[in-house]
Amino acid sequence: CPYHGWSYGLDGKLRALPYPDGYEGILEKSELPLTSLRVESYAGMVFASYNDEIEPLEDFLGGAKHWMDLFMKQGAGYPIKT
Repeated sequence: CPYHGWSYGLDGKLRALPYPDGYEGILEKSELPLTSLRVESYAGMVFASYNDEIEPLEDFLGGAKHWMDLFMKQGAGYPIKT
C-alpha cells in the first residue's frame, strides 16, 4: 500500500511495515495476510467478490449482459479502457 507503506509478498503475507517497533506487542505480521478474492471478467471488465459461493458471474449478470455488450461495442472498434 503506497499510502500506509505496508508491503506484501507474492504469497500474500505481510513482509514489512514502517516503524514496526511502534506495533510491538499489538500486531503480528503473520495474522495480517492479504485476503484472496474470487475474480471473473466479462466484456473486458473485472469483477471481484469475497464470497466464493456466489453464482457464476454470467448467471448473476443475467439480462444486464445485453446492455454491457452494447456499451462495450460503442468504441467502434477502439478498445475501451476499464
